[in-house]
Amino acid sequence: MTGIDDNIPERVKILIVEDSLTQRLHLQHFLEQHPFVVKAAENGKAALALVEVERPDLVISDIVMPEMNGFDLCQQLKTSARFQDIPVILLTSLSNPEDVLEGLACGADNFITKPFKTDILIGQIESVLANKRKVHDERIKIGMEINFMGKKRFVTAEHQQMLTLLLSTYEAAVLRNEDLAKAQEELRVINEQLEELVEQRTVELKKSEEKYLDLYDHAPTMFMSVETTGGTVIQCNDTLLDHTGYTKDEIIGHPFTQRYHPDSLHKATEDFNNFLRTGLVSNSELNLRAKTGKKIIVLCNSTAVRDDQGNIINSRTVLQDITDLKKAQEELRRSMEKAEESDRLKSSFLANMSHEIRTPMNGILGFSQLLKDPDLDKSARDQFIDLIGISTQRLLNIITDIVDISKIESGVEEADLAEVDLSAFISDTEALFQPQADSKNLTFTIQNRITSADSKIKTDKGKLKLIIHNLLSNAVKFTEKGGIEFEVRIEQKKFYCIVKDTGIGIDPQMHTLIFDRFRQVEFGHARKYGGNGLGLSIAKSYAEILKGEITVNSSIGTGSTFTFILPLEIGQAPAVNIQPVSPSDDNSKLNWEDKMILLVEDEEENALFISLALRSTGIKILRAHNGKEAIELSNLHRDISLVLMDIRLPDMDGLTITRQIKSNRPELTIIAVTAYAFAGDREKCTHAGCNEYLTKPLRKDHLLEALKKYLT
Repeated sequence: MTGIDDNIPERVKILIVEDSLTQRLHLQHFLEQHPFVVKAAENGKAALALVEVERPDLVISDIVMPEMNGFDLCQQLKTSARFQDIPVILLTSLSNPEDVLEGLACGADNFITKPFKTDILIGQIESVLANKRKVHDERIKIGMEINFMGKKRFVTAEHQQMLTLLLSTYEAAVLRNEDLAKAQEELRVINEQLEELVEQRTVELKKSEEKYLDLYDHAPTMFMSVETTGGTVIQCNDTLLDHTGYTKDEIIGHPFTQRYHPDSLHKATEDFNNFLRTGLVSNSELNLRAKTGKKIIVLCNSTAVRDDQGNIINSRTVLQDITDLKKAQEELRRSMEKAEESDRLKSSFLANMSHEIRTPMNGILGFSQLLKDPDLDKSARDQFIDLIGISTQRLLNIITDIVDISKIESGVEEADLAEVDLSAFISDTEALFQPQADSKNLTFTIQNRITSADSKIKTDKGKLKLIIHNLLSNAVKFTEKGGIEFEVRIEQKKFYCIVKDTGIGIDPQMHTLIFDRFRQVEFGHARKYGGNGLGLSIAKSYAEILKGEITVNSSIGTGSTFTFILPLEIGQAPAVNIQPVSPSDDNSKLNWEDKMILLVEDEEENALFISLALRSTGIKILRAHNGKEAIELSNLHRDISLVLMDIRLPDMDGLTITRQIKSNRPELTIIAVTAYAFAGDREKCTHAGCNEYLTKPLRKDHLLEALKKYLT
């Protein structure tokens, strides 16, 4: 029967008297796991009622309960003739020794201490039930006087009851001793664990302190504390030392004012006085002075450390280095000013460009309409045609400048080096600008100091021509009287070109600006000299591409001197497969009636121009509108002597067509005709197999010269 004496009858009835529902249910549940029938009552009064209805074999009662406590319940049962033999076990904490005396007085059979242990409880129940079966004459009551805590009490109880209570008390004391010893051991273990935790925590706190000290010392901002009585520095971090170059001994213990730059000393002192009143400094811009004397721009913020009375005792000051930020802001400001200036220049340029483009367009359209007049005489017609040609050339120059500056801006412009004969170049330049100077009654003097041995150099002829022509054009344009001097020489492997005029001159403040994009000395609508403002910018860019430079020396009213210096490369110029053609004096007697050419051109107006330009020669022209037709016609007509190849076509590009035709007819001459004018286009045509290179817009004389070179 699970640890209970075999002589104890099965199904012992036990009455539990407990006012705590939790403890009552807990005890009831435990006892029902053993061969006990358990009833429960919440106080002594309810227990007496249950005893009347169903007599229990044992009563287990709490002492402290409402309405009727455990002592009173026990006394009621023990003084009743019917129920005096029902054993009563009282539950007590034994915190009050008088409970034992009260238990003896009321006739309790045993005590069980709370909180009880299950094995002790079962043992007590077995003991009480076993004692219950003893014969009545063995139970002899005796009376004795007990003096306890200064009070005399007379207690009457059975021998067995006294012995049981004494054993219970002793057993409780032993258990308490065991609990105490266990608690002491647990306390010792806890104390050891606590000491370990304290030691561990001490180590952690030390590490944390080192961590935060490291954060303080190596924070990206500078920290400093200043005491208020004398304004001396009492603490600073390593970041401040790193920025200023001082040691801690040179900062701590010294007045904070020693570390500020002289131009910020007054403001720093003023901020400190305000701090003493308000306990706060917010976003004050100051200058520190490094040990090297360098100025460090900082943003200062301070908060106050106060004592228990609220008095400010020192500051917590954060100094953020904003030197780079200020530099960036200044650069941004300059960039914004430059952008605004650039925007203004572009607006002025666009307005000027509109005028520059519309002026020749007006000449072209206007005189083209006048040519329709049937009554127009020949001299007027010839004059109008010449004016249309001049306007067209002027418009072409503007477009060329725009294309050139676009190529420079995009970074695709490169030097196309070839051999240049300076003697011929200077003669051509004189022939071009002498008439312009004569038309304004200006002198045009050339000082050619280049010997015949040095007359051939390697450079980009097109860029050299544009640079020098721009300088001379400006000299003629801005000179009203006097003249222009043009000097060239070679010294120490450098080519010098000096253009000097007696014109209006340039303000020295504008010497750098005149080379900027869209920059002109004149602005607004009242412009006397015209121009699009790109010439000098292109010239300077081309000079840099050729690794040269352009300088200016001028002032208002004294004329200008522009010097172009070009380093010369040693060695021969690379061979060039395509040479630009120059028109001869007379192409009117050309007769190519026995010749046939293939014209590959998709634009009708271009094809018409070429047909009309060649009509006087009697040449036969086959027309191909695309690449497929061009390849078929070249294979079908083996008597084709030459191909004029447009580069941009709808189905395939002219270079691809050239390669395919050349693969079948390598001897056939192909002349590229293109509106492309970027650096490297000539080389691309050469590599594809083209024998000649003509750029649009085509001139009749250039076209005839190119064909004469291969057909005659």
